[in-house]
Amino acid sequence: MAYSTVQRVALASGLVLAVSLLLPKAFLSRGKRQEPPPAPEGKRGN
Repeated sequence: MAYSTVQRVALASGLVLAVSLLLPKAFLSRGKRQEPPPAPEGKRGN
């Protein structure tokens, strides 16, 4: 089946939109799993 130029542009923009919505969620969920290193206990300001 031959796609017209408008159909190709619509398909490409839809794919870009889907990827831009899904990739940040994947990176955020990956970042939340990692715990930050604990602060050194010897260097407190008290």
